[in-house]
Amino acid sequence: MCARCRSSRVTRSSPSPARLPWSSATTAAYASSSTSSPTTASTCVTPSPIATPTGAPPAWPTWSTSTASTRARSRTTPTPRSPASTTSITPSASPTARCAPLISGNYLLRVWDEADGPDRPLLQCRFVVTEQTADVTGAVSGRTDIDYNRGHQQLSLAVDTRRAGIRSPFSDLIVSIEQNGRADNAVTLTRPLRVQGTTAIYEHDPKLIFTAGNEYRRFETATLSYPGMGIGSMDFISPYYHATVMTDKSRAAESYHYDQTQNGGFSVREYNHDIPESALAADYVVTHFTLDYPETPGLSFFIDSDAFQRRLGPESMMHFNRATGRYELTALLKQGQYSYQYLAVPLGAGAGTPARTDVLEGDHFETRNLYRVYVYRRVPGDRYDRLIGVA
Repeated sequence: MCARCRSSRVTRSSPSPARLPWSSATTAAYASSSTSSPTTASTCVTPSPIATPTGAPPAWPTWSTSTASTRARSRTTPTPRSPASTTSITPSASPTARCAPLISGNYLLRVWDEADGPDRPLLQCRFVVTEQTADVTGAVSGRTDIDYNRGHQQLSLAVDTRRAGIRSPFSDLIVSIEQNGRADNAVTLTRPLRVQGTTAIYEHDPKLIFTAGNEYRRFETATLSYPGMGIGSMDFISPYYHATVMTDKSRAAESYHYDQTQNGGFSVREYNHDIPESALAADYVVTHFTLDYPETPGLSFFIDSDAFQRRLGPESMMHFNRATGRYELTALLKQGQYSYQYLAVPLGAGAGTPARTDVLEGDHFETRNLYRVYVYRRVPGDRYDRLIGVA
């Protein structure tokens, strides 16, 4: 559990819709008055450096703007609804600085060109608004219910609901947990093991056991003058600079080595400028990834990183080049510092199957993973789940 996350500010996007227990009944409302913001609510948006949008799940509230004119063509604001309802209203005014969410929960911001329509978004970003009325504490241990200081980590959590006024923690609380922002192995708990006073205890649950993985790999392209950390070569081939990441190999058989990384995060940065000008001055770089590993027909390999919005899809999938005998991927990324890892997915794996880290990265109980916990309150009769705590 990371101490820096025990605040009302969320530093990453919210969990994947495939894992959200509230995905069929989330609602949103907005007010165009500066006095209508929710109490103790906080938001934070994590943009991606590459444009790889996909269609958004209809259950997520969307606030859509257009890049083809000075105002939005439409803004979709779902109203409180039952799981089977899709009622929405479409005001003509675009969002302004005076608009603020009225309720906590999960949100999706989507931008598209008027000429293409909402089915072809230019970009989208998930974020959450939290009330922070539930206090979450927890611990991570390599001594799990299935092995002892081997390849897994087990969590134990305590959710204090005194300030939230929860009357029935066994039915009113929903807890969702992410490891390093990954969506493929996120879990949802609908019932605590026990309750002590106003504190719900979650422990000794198989869902609280995660494969430990390894420290993320990293590289840096903050300067174009010479190859940075983890970069084998930097070349200019008009009209772009091309950065070739040093060839990666499997670390599954290696012992654990500590390294302080961003756990899959990234930061846009240009070496010769100060913040915030650095992010604006950063150029796009064609980045080449190479994995020296034999062709494995039964597995697909993906790059897991915020740079690819944590999507295990075509934009992050490695392809085997028989001419070189290696897996390769090319992506257009902005200058900066990046961390990533390789995940293996068995062919034919269904939705909800966690990707494997043991094939290329290895699993070590010492790994410093970042676990993010979302606590939701489901009030009987309400049509959405309130986000009352993030840690």
